[in-house]
Amino acid sequence: MPKSLFILVLFLCACLPDNSSNEPSAQVTVPADFIWPLCGHIYLSAPTGWSPLDNCPTNRHTSAFHDGPLSSTYGPRQLANEDLRYDFHRGIDIPAPLGSPVFAIANGKVTRAGAYEAYQDPIVILRHYDETSANCEISNCLHSLYFHLSNWVVNEGDDILKGQLIAYTGASSSGFAHLHFEIREVPSNHNITSALQRDAIHPIKYLATENTNANNISLSFKQIDKSNSLQPNVTLTVTINHNIELDFNRLEIALFEKTSSTTLTPVIQSGESPTGLTPEGTGYLVSPPFYDMQQLNRQYTYQDTNQFPWAAFEFGGIYESPFHDLLPTTYNANAHMDNTLEGNNQIGSFNGFEIFAERFNATTQDYILDVTFKNLNGISNPDILCIKARAIDAKGNTGLWIEDNC
Repeated sequence: MPKSLFILVLFLCACLPDNSSNEPSAQVTVPADFIWPLCGHIYLSAPTGWSPLDNCPTNRHTSAFHDGPLSSTYGPRQLANEDLRYDFHRGIDIPAPLGSPVFAIANGKVTRAGAYEAYQDPIVILRHYDETSANCEISNCLHSLYFHLSNWVVNEGDDILKGQLIAYTGASSSGFAHLHFEIREVPSNHNITSALQRDAIHPIKYLATENTNANNISLSFKQIDKSNSLQPNVTLTVTINHNIELDFNRLEIALFEKTSSTTLTPVIQSGESPTGLTPEGTGYLVSPPFYDMQQLNRQYTYQDTNQFPWAAFEFGGIYESPFHDLLPTTYNANAHMDNTLEGNNQIGSFNGFEIFAERFNATTQDYILDVTFKNLNGISNPDILCIKARAIDAKGNTGLWIEDNC
C-alpha cells in the first residue's frame, strides 16, 4: 500500500537510545511553551477541509488546545495489571484512538524514526535546541519522544517545524491505544546530547498550560508517627484534581524544635549533604528531607554507555552508588526506581521513602499520592517537635507551607 494511502486510512480510523553526532548541525527554536503532541485532539474537532498533512494549525499552538485527560502522569503509578504493581513512569500517557495524528511539539531534528531493537514499538525522537545556539554545551538540549506509534512519516536527519505531522498513534503491548510522550533534558555539558531514561523530566514543565502557581496541588499530613521521636515517620498526601496540570514534582519537609513560644530551631537532617560522586560532578542524596521525582530519577537511573558504563556505578566504580548492593549484575534502568516494599508490590520503597499512588486513569477524579519519609532526624521530646511541608510543581512554582505542632 502506498504510504500516502496508508496515512489516510489511519486518519480515517482515528476519526471513527540516541546515536546521532555530538555536534548538532541545525539551529532551531525552542519556545517557552511547547504545543501538545496531538494538537488538542484535533481528530475530534478538525477544521473544515483539514487533513493531517496540513499539520497542526497555528491557532491551536496555545494552552487552550491540550491533550487531556491523561491516563498516567509523570512519576509513581499503579500498573494496570493483576497486582497493580508500583511503577515509576517517566512520561505521560495520552489516550487516543489508533491512528490519531501526532505533531512535533517544537522545531527540531529527527534523531530516531521507526522500529529499533531498544524499543518495544516504533518511536520518533526529536532533538530541540534553544533559540540562540545549536550547541548543547551552551544551552542544554531537549529531546521529545513519541512511543507506541502505528506509523511514522519522517526520517532520521529531517529538520522539523513546530506543529508538523510526524507520526500516528498505535497501542502498547497491553492493547491500550495511546501515545506515551516524554521529554528528556540534558543535565549538564558532560554528556551534551544525552537522551537516556535518567534524563526524563516532567513533560508538563514545558508543555503549554495556563499554570501560574502551585495552588492546584493540595497537600496534607496523612500520618505523623512520633512513637520514636528521634526518628519520626511522616506521611504526606498530594491531591490534584484531574485537569491538565498534573504537574507535581517535589515535596519538602522541615523539622524544628520549639525552643520558646516564638522561636523555632531547625533540626539538621543527615540527608541534606550529598555523598560520593555522580556523573554531573555532584554527590548522591541519601534519605534527603525532600522527595524530588526528577532529581531521584536523575541520580538513581544510571547510564550504561561507553563513557559511563554500568560497572562505574557498582561497588568500586568511579560513580559507586550508595545503594550498589541492590544493583543486579547487568544493566537495569529500573533497579531502584521500581523497587517495592517487601511483601507489598503496590508500595514503592527506596532511599528512605515509601510511595503509594492510588489507582488513576483518564476517568479518575483526583490524582492522589502518599509519600512517607522514613529516615528523618527528630528530637527527644515529641511535644516540642514542629513539622512543616510544602509541594513544588514541575515548573518550580512553590506551594504554601503546611504545619503541625508549630
